Amino acid sequence: MDDATLTQLLDDLTSPDPALRDEKAWSTVAEAVMAHQLTEDQRSQAAERARKHLRMNEIQAPSFAPLVVDVLVETGGWEDVWFERSASRALWLRR
Repeated sequence: MDDATLTQLLDDLTSPDPALRDEKAWSTVAEAVMAHQLTEDQRSQAAERARKHLRMNEIQAPSFAPLVVDVLVETGGWEDVWFERSASRALWLRR
Protein backbone atom coordinates (compact mmCIF):
# COMPACT_ATOMS: atom_id res chain seq x y z
CA MET A 1 0.00 0.00 0.00
CA ASP A 2 1.40 3.41 -0.86
CA ASP A 3 1.73 6.13 1.77
CA ALA A 4 -0.94 8.38 0.27
CA THR A 5 -3.52 5.59 0.31
CA LEU A 6 -2.71 4.69 3.90
CA THR A 7 -2.94 8.33 4.97
CA GLN A 8 -6.33 8.69 3.30
CA LEU A 9 -7.65 5.49 4.86
CA LEU A 10 -6.47 6.55 8.32
CA ASP A 11 -8.17 9.91 7.83
CA ASP A 12 -11.33 8.12 6.70
CA LEU A 13 -11.47 6.32 10.07
CA THR A 14 -12.70 9.63 11.50
CA SER A 15 -15.51 9.98 8.97
CA PRO A 16 -19.10 10.16 10.22
CA ASP A 17 -20.08 8.08 7.16
CA PRO A 18 -20.23 4.45 8.34
CA ALA A 19 -19.88 3.04 4.83
CA LEU A 20 -16.64 4.93 4.29
CA ARG A 21 -15.33 4.44 7.83
CA ASP A 22 -16.38 0.86 8.62
CA GLU A 23 -16.72 -0.87 5.29
CA LYS A 24 -13.89 0.77 3.38
CA ALA A 25 -11.31 2.37 5.67
CA TRP A 26 -11.32 0.03 8.66
CA SER A 27 -11.57 -3.19 6.68
CA THR A 28 -8.84 -2.11 4.26
CA VAL A 29 -6.45 -0.96 7.00
CA ALA A 30 -7.03 -4.08 9.10
CA GLU A 31 -6.57 -6.41 6.13
CA ALA A 32 -3.36 -4.66 5.05
CA VAL A 33 -1.91 -4.86 8.56
CA MET A 34 -2.88 -8.50 9.02
CA ALA A 35 -1.42 -9.39 5.60
CA HIS A 36 1.85 -7.66 6.59
CA GLN A 37 1.52 -5.25 3.65
CA LEU A 38 2.71 -2.20 5.58
CA THR A 39 6.32 -1.14 5.97
CA GLU A 40 7.68 -0.43 9.44
CA ASP A 41 7.41 3.30 8.69
CA GLN A 42 3.77 2.87 7.70
CA ARG A 43 3.07 0.87 10.88
CA SER A 44 4.59 3.74 12.86
CA GLN A 45 2.50 6.23 10.89
CA ALA A 46 -0.66 4.28 11.67
CA ALA A 47 0.21 4.13 15.38
CA GLU A 48 0.99 7.84 15.49
CA ARG A 49 -2.27 8.66 13.75
CA ALA A 50 -4.15 6.43 16.21
CA ARG A 51 -2.57 8.33 19.10
CA LYS A 52 -3.75 11.61 17.58
CA HIS A 53 -7.23 10.21 16.96
CA LEU A 54 -7.55 9.35 20.64
CA ARG A 55 -7.52 13.08 21.40
CA MET A 56 -10.14 14.06 18.83
CA ASN A 57 -13.67 15.07 19.81
CA GLU A 58 -15.54 13.22 17.07
CA ILE A 59 -16.85 9.98 18.56
CA GLN A 60 -15.69 7.74 15.74
CA ALA A 61 -12.04 8.92 15.85
CA PRO A 62 -11.21 7.76 19.38
CA SER A 63 -13.42 4.70 18.89
CA PHE A 64 -11.36 3.33 16.00
CA ALA A 65 -7.93 4.30 17.34
CA PRO A 66 -7.66 1.38 19.81
CA LEU A 67 -8.64 -1.01 17.02
CA VAL A 68 -5.73 0.22 14.93
CA VAL A 69 -3.30 -0.19 17.82
CA ASP A 70 -4.69 -3.65 18.57
CA VAL A 71 -4.22 -4.98 15.05
CA LEU A 72 -0.70 -3.51 14.92
CA VAL A 73 0.26 -5.19 18.19
CA GLU A 74 -1.38 -8.48 17.24
CA THR A 75 0.56 -8.65 13.98
CA GLY A 76 3.99 -7.49 14.91
CA GLY A 77 4.51 -6.30 18.39
CA TRP A 78 4.72 -3.02 20.17
CA GLU A 79 7.19 -0.28 19.36
CA ASP A 80 7.82 2.08 22.28
CA VAL A 81 8.70 4.84 19.83
CA TRP A 82 5.06 4.88 18.70
CA PHE A 83 4.05 6.51 21.96
CA GLU A 84 7.25 7.73 23.59
CA ARG A 85 6.45 11.36 22.77
CA SER A 86 3.34 11.05 24.95
CA ALA A 87 5.01 9.34 27.88
CA SER A 88 6.53 12.50 29.29
CA ARG A 89 3.21 14.33 29.26
CA ALA A 90 0.85 11.79 30.85
CA LEU A 91 -0.87 8.59 29.95
CA TRP A 92 -1.48 8.73 26.20
CA LEU A 93 -5.10 7.72 26.61
CA ARG A 94 -5.77 10.88 28.60
CA ARG A 95 -4.28 13.29 26.04
